[in-house]
Amino acid sequence: MTESSPEPTLEALKQARRHIELAEAHERKVAQHETWAAFHDEKGETNKANAERCNADLERDLARDEWDRAAAIQGPTQFTDPKIGEPVEIPIPTRDAFLRNLAKVAPPILPESPDDGSGQ
Repeated sequence: MTESSPEPTLEALKQARRHIELAEAHERKVAQHETWAAFHDEKGETNKANAERCNADLERDLARDEWDRAAAIQGPTQFTDPKIGEPVEIPIPTRDAFLRNLAKVAPPILPESPDDGSGQ
């Protein structure tokens, strides 16, 4: 998302959420393949372990693609750091959106006039 692009729509955010869910599913498959690779290593079945690692790498690539698609739609996000409760993932606004909001909530302050020498 570029600085001049508009904020994502609700439908776009739903699409991004679907990409995130797919990425998480691929990551779970990566963990399964890695577990199977370790199991085959313990049994001395190197070829099967290597095949599982290859499958894990393929799933990892698919997960990365889905994460990239989601990030392209919704833009960057960050997690809050609450004192109580679970962190929440929130979008990081673009520079333009930040400045628009800043103008609404904090009107510009006029610069002070130069000191007149009175010390106040």
